Amino acid sequence: MTLAAAFAILALTACSQGESAVTSNSPVRFNANGKLKIAQFTDTHLCGENMEEYEKTLGQLCSILDTEKPDLVILTGDVMTGDINSAQMLDRFFGAIDERKIPFVSLYGNHDRERELSEWDYAKIVTGHPMSLNTMEKGYLDDIALPVLSSDGSKVSAVLYCIDSNDYSQVPQYTDYAWISQDQIAWYNGRSKAFSAANSNLPVPSYAFFHIPLKEFYDAYSKNLIAGQRKENECPGELNSGLFAAFVENNDVHGVFCGHDHDNDYVASEGGIALVYGRFSGDKTTYCNLERGIRIIELSEGDYGFRTWVRERSLAVVDDVKYEVPVDYTLRKAVSAEGKEHGMILTRYDNVGNLVDMEAQATKGESKVIEYPRLWGNFGTPNYGYTFEGYLYVPETALWNLLVQADNEAIVTVDDFTFGDQPGRGGWGLARVNLEKGFHHVKLSLKCYSDLCHIKMMWYPQGEGRYHEIRPEYWYVK
Repeated sequence: MTLAAAFAILALTACSQGESAVTSNSPVRFNANGKLKIAQFTDTHLCGENMEEYEKTLGQLCSILDTEKPDLVILTGDVMTGDINSAQMLDRFFGAIDERKIPFVSLYGNHDRERELSEWDYAKIVTGHPMSLNTMEKGYLDDIALPVLSSDGSKVSAVLYCIDSNDYSQVPQYTDYAWISQDQIAWYNGRSKAFSAANSNLPVPSYAFFHIPLKEFYDAYSKNLIAGQRKENECPGELNSGLFAAFVENNDVHGVFCGHDHDNDYVASEGGIALVYGRFSGDKTTYCNLERGIRIIELSEGDYGFRTWVRERSLAVVDDVKYEVPVDYTLRKAVSAEGKEHGMILTRYDNVGNLVDMEAQATKGESKVIEYPRLWGNFGTPNYGYTFEGYLYVPETALWNLLVQADNEAIVTVDDFTFGDQPGRGGWGLARVNLEKGFHHVKLSLKCYSDLCHIKMMWYPQGEGRYHEIRPEYWYVK
């Protein structure tokens, strides 16, 4: 059985939307050292009309593969440009990967569908290669969610979403590049939730690959450039269809890798997600003002970040960076339910200075049990504070998104995890905390700078996407 055939079985048994079980029969896994190396080729623009440049591109492919020895190759589109001997060129190009026994995935770019080969013929060539992981159940190259197994093969430790970013708009009002469609986003959401459900309701470290960049690339470059170059304007799809928002809400995809814009190869960050261009991997069959090369991505088992660098045609390495994701998924264990009753203990402190040391330096006022931690209105003179202390009942083990919203400074501690008081947000604090089903100790400290004060706490389990105020029946005192 070829890898393509094996992966076809994998694709048919992998999670459909709403299913919770995921297969553990994947041809890709972390090695014994907990590493996975991916080679991203993009925009090779193979052209039968210019065989000299084709040979250079093929030589680069072979040279870099032999140097880096990756575990997986992903081609992020625009593999083809020319209209002569396309099938033979593709076969020889993919054959070089086959010879090295490296699994690969090939994605459509906007040019791959407008050449000599039909979409169906192109897909048949790709899936016909023994090391191809592509499938064509729908008659063209399918979007695939490729599970990466742990080094011992016992579980899914990462997921690679390989998505067709389409080519040109089919909507009359828009005449430029297309976008990733709503049904594709629904497909991603379904698989993301299924992989999370099979991972104790924790997001699985995930990475997305497609050809045309998202509109968020521009914002990321403008605010948070990490490495690389931008020598042309980004050319995203004409509409923002919401895929980036889905990535943020599901909190699993922390790296997005694209091509399309030949003179960009930067790494930037937006919303905790690295937005990354591959290095142009073709030759003089189209424009490019960068040294030819490929991007290498190295994943580490259990890590939501990654290391990446560019291997140039000369075999020089440039822009070697480690992208860190500040996520702590340590499971907070529940405590005993014995002796707990509904409510929270509210204590007021006068003459508050530093909120962290509030109890030590303030005059402690009267404490009382209230229904749940919520204040709203005018409560007296400035520089006073409150603490709410008790237990929050968590109805299911999951990664919970917590929000404290206040007019002024606020700090929340859940078990040993503390968050709040984000700079410039006026007491607006956000956190994701992995909580076991059951009771968890919560302490909320609030400082008021004026006589106006309000506070409330909201939450939602990972994947739901909308905050709701925590209802009184979830709060307890001992």
